[in-house]
Amino acid sequence: MAAGMVVGATVAVAGCSPLVAAPESREASDVVVSVAEDEYEGYFDAEASPVSDDEAVGAMWGSFGTGRGVGPVGWSHGSAAPGTYVVTVECAGPDEIEVRFDQTDHRQDATTRLTCPGSVSFDATTTETGFMIELDSAGAPGAYRISVAPRIAS
Repeated sequence: MAAGMVVGATVAVAGCSPLVAAPESREASDVVVSVAEDEYEGYFDAEASPVSDDEAVGAMWGSFGTGRGVGPVGWSHGSAAPGTYVVTVECAGPDEIEVRFDQTDHRQDATTRLTCPGSVSFDATTTETGFMIELDSAGAPGAYRISVAPRIAS
């Protein structure tokens, strides 16, 4: 008999429980995330490369980024033959950038510093295949353009 009472009590408790209506679901709202526009995006797009395409080993341009996305930029050319190259760097935006040119597996101090807006050209010699270039704006937004061409003996 005790077992029946427990069952009955359980049914009674379960039967007395009020029904709870599910909360009304809201429609998803558009979430707008504010992303800072990069005022330097495309800054050097319209300008021609300072060396002709048949002379150039390569050219690269772009932005250092925006907000927390600002950082150093780099470029490497792993198959460039050992030799002397003319490196031209242009910048706009930050007060100054550090420019590093080195062989691909090394890390050296800045090759030169560049006050922006401005440009600099310098000779860089490699004794191994490949080179790398890194530009550091120290966290400041801005734009850059790099071109590299072999030094033509005169």
